[in-house]
Amino acid sequence: MPEQKELSLYQQQKAAKPMIEDVIPDYLDGEMRKAALDFVAHMRANKMKPVWYTANSWKAIYKSKCICVIKLRNDDWKNAEHSWSVHPYLNYMSRYG
Repeated sequence: MPEQKELSLYQQQKAAKPMIEDVIPDYLDGEMRKAALDFVAHMRANKMKPVWYTANSWKAIYKSKCICVIKLRNDDWKNAEHSWSVHPYLNYMSRYG
């Protein structure tokens, strides 16, 4: 019987399209976890819904425009430390207000 390949993180998340709140506890602890969950809650409360984008990345949409990407880092990244980052898209800065 042929061996089955293990699915990559991308393949697993692409199939499930997880909410970021469900993944944060797997990657962040303590104050970093609280800050990330508070940030995502603030975004949702202000109609900036983060949606799955790619492996461990979610894009936030506001008024049909992508305003940022939130990334959860893991041991596969260069710094080998679990952390998170926000990458703002400044293309529509004058329209954010």
